[in-house]
Amino acid sequence: MSGLNSGIGLWRFLKRISVFLLLSYFLILPSWSKTTQADLSKIVSYLNYLYGVNVNIVISPTPYKAFATGQKLVYIDPHVLETNPPEAIFGLLAHEWAHEALGHIPQQFYMYFVNGTNLAEENLWFQEKELEADYYAGRALAIAGIDPKYYIDLIKRYNREADFVHPYFRTHPSTPERIRAVLKGYYSVK
Repeated sequence: MSGLNSGIGLWRFLKRISVFLLLSYFLILPSWSKTTQADLSKIVSYLNYLYGVNVNIVISPTPYKAFATGQKLVYIDPHVLETNPPEAIFGLLAHEWAHEALGHIPQQFYMYFVNGTNLAEENLWFQEKELEADYYAGRALAIAGIDPKYYIDLIKRYNREADFVHPYFRTHPSTPERIRAVLKGYYSVK
């Protein structure tokens, strides 16, 4: 019987230690976010200067990770900020800033509502604009002195589903195409 009691006592001890360590971990953590509000403010200021535009950012849940509105406003999901380093966020937002600076969103509406193109044609056009935004994101990364690997890692994680869809049925290019565009932009500056 004493062997059983010592086993239960050990179990209780380990359970209490585990709870203590877990609580200590959560109380000591300064933040859940890899990209802080201060990091984000610096990125936004730098991109506005670099692109010569005044774009504002809204942190709000969205299934798109981040997107430009065409009205000098970019939305980003808080989960993306929490799970990525500032260098990756810089690349992602540089991509969205390029959409804003190059006027891609108003062009998209013109194409859709005025031109009346078919889905395949429209999606191929979208892919072209995504590659253009990735090219400019690569340039911005080079100018800022940030290694493109962070943004490329983000693309690899978030663009996976596009790799398995026929080009006529997706709005974003394949991952290898996007990586080539980022590196082409990056090395055009270096």
